[in-house]
Amino acid sequence: MTEHSARSDLERTCAEFELPFPGLLAEQLGTMLEVIAQGAAATNLVGDPSPAGVAEHVLEALVVAACWRSVHQDPAVIADIGAGAGIAAFTYALIWPQVVVYAVEPRRLRAEFIALASQRLAVANRVIVVQKSLASAVQTAALPANVQLADARAVWPASEWLPRALPLIGNDGLVALHVKGPIREAEQALAVGVEVAAARQVPGPRGNAVLLVMIRP
Repeated sequence: MTEHSARSDLERTCAEFELPFPGLLAEQLGTMLEVIAQGAAATNLVGDPSPAGVAEHVLEALVVAACWRSVHQDPAVIADIGAGAGIAAFTYALIWPQVVVYAVEPRRLRAEFIALASQRLAVANRVIVVQKSLASAVQTAALPANVQLADARAVWPASEWLPRALPLIGNDGLVALHVKGPIREAEQALAVGVEVAAARQVPGPRGNAVLLVMIRP
């Protein structure tokens, strides 16, 4: 699939499922696909660096954004943990022009790529790269207090991610869970004290879903 086809398919899916696809993201999506393809030729950034593969990651981030918009105004601070190639971080920065996204990525080459790519995408002042593990970032206060949205995709299962996210969000933040299968099954598997604020299936054949949850200690 070409970059043009990936963009067209993504735009069509967003229109069909009422997902955000603002002008800034539309303008920069081609650049994002290009820089990730270039970076992936030099180092392992993402499992599938093709335009279609990157577009799938963008789509899932857009579902997170749609869930957020259903319950809150635009966020001010987001933490993307295990940011990888920075796809979700870039997507959030392009959706919300005022947001600051902390991209936490311990691997040096990936962290360096995020920093360079954020310059190409003109979001370097709002995508802050933290080259640390999450534990180290918390211990050294490299992240701000009371992050509004904490996201981590394909890093830990929900049972491990939620306790790690709690120090980031305080009492009012939300945590994004990326799960496989129906939303109802994911909700039933949540621990006591975890409340679902919003949830949506991710369009497409993979059967993924996104839940935004509150943690009540």
